[in-house]
Amino acid sequence: MGGLEQRLDVGRRVEAAITWIRSRLFTGTRRIWFAAAAVCLLTWQISFIAPATGLDFSWMAGLYMAVHQGKDFGQEIVFTYGPLGFLAWPGVWYSLLGLLAFLFSVAVFYAFAALLLAALERSVGLLAAVIVACLFFATIPDLEQVPLMLAVGLCFLALRTDRPSWGLTVLAAGGGTLSAFELLIKLSAGPEIFVACLLAMIGARAGRKDWGIFLGTSIGGTILLWLLAGQSLESLWDYGTTGIHVVTGYNEAMGLSGAKDWTAVLLIVAALGLVLATALAPFRDRRARLSAVLLVSVAVFSSYKYGIVRFEPGHVALALSALVGIWLQLPLPRARAVAFLGATFVRRVHRFKQFTTRPSAGKDPKGRVERLQGRAIPRKALTLRDHGAVPSQPQPAQIFLHGRDKFRSASCPIEIVVTKIKRSAGLPRPSRRFPKRPRMTQVQIARGRRCETSTIGRQRHDEGLS
Repeated sequence: MGGLEQRLDVGRRVEAAITWIRSRLFTGTRRIWFAAAAVCLLTWQISFIAPATGLDFSWMAGLYMAVHQGKDFGQEIVFTYGPLGFLAWPGVWYSLLGLLAFLFSVAVFYAFAALLLAALERSVGLLAAVIVACLFFATIPDLEQVPLMLAVGLCFLALRTDRPSWGLTVLAAGGGTLSAFELLIKLSAGPEIFVACLLAMIGARAGRKDWGIFLGTSIGGTILLWLLAGQSLESLWDYGTTGIHVVTGYNEAMGLSGAKDWTAVLLIVAALGLVLATALAPFRDRRARLSAVLLVSVAVFSSYKYGIVRFEPGHVALALSALVGIWLQLPLPRARAVAFLGATFVRRVHRFKQFTTRPSAGKDPKGRVERLQGRAIPRKALTLRDHGAVPSQPQPAQIFLHGRDKFRSASCPIEIVVTKIKRSAGLPRPSRRFPKRPRMTQVQIARGRRCETSTIGRQRHDEGLS
């Protein structure tokens, strides 16, 4: 009886501990943060990029080296990425910069997971929200569009009818800080995030305090981060003006077509459908709904441009995933939970089918970089007579056909042309002292010299006597 009572006492203590943990940790917003941590751990896909050869690795290494050496962006460096562009690609070129990039990616990933769960929990409950979030993150091709989805989620949080008391403050502080970082990470994505948050501040009827927080964190934060990155204040204007020229010329220079035509139609239909769903979603008032439609249109345009310029399966899938991520955060009532789950399931199945039907690419199981496997292919080297084998007027699409600027889609084998003439097999030995020594293939029949030795042979004999 004593052993039974002891076991029952231990069981009661364990039950009391579980009840205490649930009452203290899994109540209110705390359960969202713990659930977000679990979702991130289950669907983790952030890893360090190892240095390697290739087009993509080259400009990534250039970003790291430019920041490490204190180069001025806008004057010495003109690129779509800014002085904080290395934060988007955690690498091991420099330990401190790589650690900062890793921590930034983890923070953005975790914040978006928490915001997505908070939005889904209001529509379908926490358990279904965790399932949908895991399904979404497990099949998303890349995390590059996560900052855009995070910004839209912050905007929805401040515009919804059941806005929490701290929702507007989170938009002002979080949206402004995110805008400051993204403006210095990539010029083709940062302005869209800033405009979306600005429209949400207008639609949420922010007060002076919130406007002060937003402008201080966005504009003031941009200047502060610019100086912390080692940039001179006078080059900030050049960074903006030269970046505009680079972004406007990006469509023509980096355009690529490799996806099927029906995917473009699907992208357009999904974009228009998302704008229409936003117009029908419940918001605080008419002004909030109009602001939501406008900011979603900005985000949709950014995702559409991302998928249509580099029109190949990887970029199109990323654009569609961004649209789905925004769709999941719409403040729809619980009655439309079936539509949420159905749309997400169909989109994820399409994504899975796309990757299972394409050729295998030997993808790195940890993340976004695909291993490029190559082999030496012996063949005759090109000469001047073989000029017809090289395109006379190569276009950018031909040049970058196998040099993708993002790590996804199928990789292709690298052909290494072996043009070096190999010597015959033999032991290593020093070069001969007398290069004119006759070989067997150069021996000629002596005519008229009888027993006289050759000139070279006589020279060697005389040098030996001396």
